[in-house]
Amino acid sequence: MTTPPRTKPLPRWPVWLVWALASLLGLKFGYDFGYQLGGMLFGALTALNSALFCSILAGAAADRVLRLLAPKRDDT
Repeated sequence: MTTPPRTKPLPRWPVWLVWALASLLGLKFGYDFGYQLGGMLFGALTALNSALFCSILAGAAADRVLRLLAPKRDDT
């Protein structure tokens, strides 16, 4: 019985790039939103919160897309 050939591991840098860009966008828009609602301190709080949630959602979506685009292995 032969084992199927191993495929190369998926590169992680595209997911990290999407994660970093989403964090920066979350910081900017979260700060603007919080600043309008309650001032500088609330802006900083919402900026951190927005950066966290944006990076989680965008990183998960990028990871899913990367896995869908990866070459399939034949496990027969």
